[in-house]
Amino acid sequence: MTYIFESGLAHHIEGLIQQKRADGYAYHAEEKLLKRFDTFCVQNYPELTTVRNCAKINLHFHPLTITFWV
Repeated sequence: MTYIFESGLAHHIEGLIQQKRADGYAYHAEEKLLKRFDTFCVQNYPELTTVRNCAKINLHFHPLTITFWV
């Protein structure tokens, strides 16, 4: 499935997915997870444009949080 990414990280996320698929990975479940993350960023951190900004806004996740996104 193809998702439309809308956050400030959209370009980076799309590039990652393209690279993984070029390397031979299907990357479907991961794409779904990244769409959930993208939506989270749009709703909570619309100014986020790079992963480095995560440290500036204290964007930290507990490992179990990921299981709820899938």
